[in-house]
Amino acid sequence: MGMEWLPKWAGITMSLAGFASVLIGGLASRAALVGLRPFAESEWKKAKRTYEGKTPDA
Repeated sequence: MGMEWLPKWAGITMSLAGFASVLIGGLASRAALVGLRPFAESEWKKAKRTYEGKTPDA
């Protein structure tokens, strides 16, 4: 039993969507492996916050 009942365009669309999800999942796992956190707070934002409210010495 196959998927002959499915239109050709729907099969192609589902195949491309599956390929894209596998690609994104693979990239996400590689990023997690090396410790990349794209939406975490960056170091420069932490450093910038430490200088808020301080006035430079003239």
